[in-house]
Amino acid sequence: MEQNISNMEAAVEAVLFTMGTSVETSRLAAAIEQDEQTTRRLVRNMMDKYNAKDRGICIIELEDSFQMCTKKEYYDNLIRVVSQPKKHTPVSYTHLRGPRDRQKSRM
Repeated sequence: MEQNISNMEAAVEAVLFTMGTSVETSRLAAAIEQDEQTTRRLVRNMMDKYNAKDRGICIIELEDSFQMCTKKEYYDNLIRVVSQPKKHTPVSYTHLRGPRDRQKSRM
């Protein structure tokens, strides 16, 4: 299956974001159905794009893997969010039921 570069980049981005940890080049290559050398070039090109733009995230290379991370200059913002107490909003049974269920219970 032939993919264009934008689709391959989107797939790599999705995998790195979802995994949340480093992902080996071989696993990324399998995900986009390319060889490791092509995958490495593609991800390094993505790294350059992330670094050239005002983005809050970047991709780093670790040995033979890649990981999506927060850029260092945004750590303070992240710490402010993480240090806030979590608000637990109770979910009512009415919210869990679908619209049809609510209509039936009114009848």
